[in-house]
Amino acid sequence: MSRKIAKGIGLALAMVIAGVSVADVTVFAAEPAEGTEDIVYTERVVADLDMDYSCEDTAYGVEVVTQDEKSVSELTEGDILLLPAETDSEVMRAVEVTAITDTRDGYRIETKEPEDFADVVEYLDVSGKAGADISGIVTADGVSVQTGITSRAIGTSGTLNVAPLQFQIDRSFGEYGSVHGNILMIPALEYRLLFDFGGIQELELRQCGQLEIRNLGISGEVADVIPVATIPYTFADGMFTAYVTLQIVYTASGEAYLDYVMDGTVDVLYNGSEFSFLCDYNPQELSYGIGGYGDVGANLGMGLVAYGTYTLMDVEVNAGIRAEGQMNSQEGQADFGVAYFYMDGSFGQNSVLSQYGVYGSKVFFGKDNSPLKYEVIF
Repeated sequence: MSRKIAKGIGLALAMVIAGVSVADVTVFAAEPAEGTEDIVYTERVVADLDMDYSCEDTAYGVEVVTQDEKSVSELTEGDILLLPAETDSEVMRAVEVTAITDTRDGYRIETKEPEDFADVVEYLDVSGKAGADISGIVTADGVSVQTGITSRAIGTSGTLNVAPLQFQIDRSFGEYGSVHGNILMIPALEYRLLFDFGGIQELELRQCGQLEIRNLGISGEVADVIPVATIPYTFADGMFTAYVTLQIVYTASGEAYLDYVMDGTVDVLYNGSEFSFLCDYNPQELSYGIGGYGDVGANLGMGLVAYGTYTLMDVEVNAGIRAEGQMNSQEGQADFGVAYFYMDGSFGQNSVLSQYGVYGSKVFFGKDNSPLKYEVIF
């Protein structure tokens, strides 16, 4: 019996501002804007199975327990089930049935992760614009998130009204120092993915809008990547989770501060044979100070994951101020240095496409072409 199920869903949802409590602060975000979803599962997928069950993660995979004898009788080894990743979660995961056992507590269905995304999906065509899944935001220690109700219109193929998120950072490192300040971003994403038996034919992932770092101050002997937050976006019936991560990068001793505003998009485009990695973020406002040599800035990561298992694309962009120079101890010789805005990035390093050579890196702004560069003589 064929269990192939084709879906064609046209979404035309009105923008709704929804309030959700995160980190004891009420925040707001938009529902996804209009888009298209066309999904054809493989014949191995049991997408129409309706049964009461419980799940438990084990060292070998997900174990499903049910009392539903009729539903179990329809299953065979090799079938693939689509289950919520967590209780009441919109994010789905795909599991392959490896064994079915009749026990005193019911029927135990043992599973493992399917080896390949193509084992689950035969054809896929999804596109649209999405606001962040605010209830799923994960903040680091010492970070809270809040926003106002005012929405902003962003996007390149249309508009998506979302409220900006503001992350307030107030974190100490014991005897080593502290970091404090604010990061504001527009949590909006545009996506496009076309997949068939030949693999990924088209992929587009675009983070849109403004990124602001305000009054970011760091003190002490800290040289690390400091996490701020992970922001998820869920779409295609929970099949995909796109995520954006924010981190602070600091590699200078002493004290540093940074204040800048950038506006633009980060784009990854794939046409089935070639990738384009674009970033048109440009600093619009900038002030900084570094008590020593090194750099201070922000790291923005972006990724697209299917069923929480298959990383289809990952992107990383770094931006900030880097200070270089030379200190002279001989009397009569001047100390000199240069400080400049930098931005570089990489894509595909951890994705399923990396095995086909689809990955790379790029320097957008460096010392030679920085739009903001300062030479200093001490």
